[in-house]
Amino acid sequence: MIAASGVLAFGLLGGVAGLVLLIGGLVLLDVAVQCNQVANQSRIFALLPEARSRLNTAYMTCTFLGGTLGSWLGVQAYDLFGWARSPA
Repeated sequence: MIAASGVLAFGLLGGVAGLVLLIGGLVLLDVAVQCNQVANQSRIFALLPEARSRLNTAYMTCTFLGGTLGSWLGVQAYDLFGWARSPA
């Protein structure tokens, strides 16, 4: 996640290089999220192996509720503060 953040920050360079770095940072971010999800599911499945289906249902429900909350908060922040413009 830290590496992805660093690469994404260089996306502000603009131009072709900025676009390439932005795409690379997004790929790194996606890989980090997928690794985190696999690690978390491995941990919860180890808690009660015979209840994997129920545990996965609870985990994924919480994951999607968290994503929904984050999206809603992002919209509220945009509504309050707008989009910061970088100096040209």
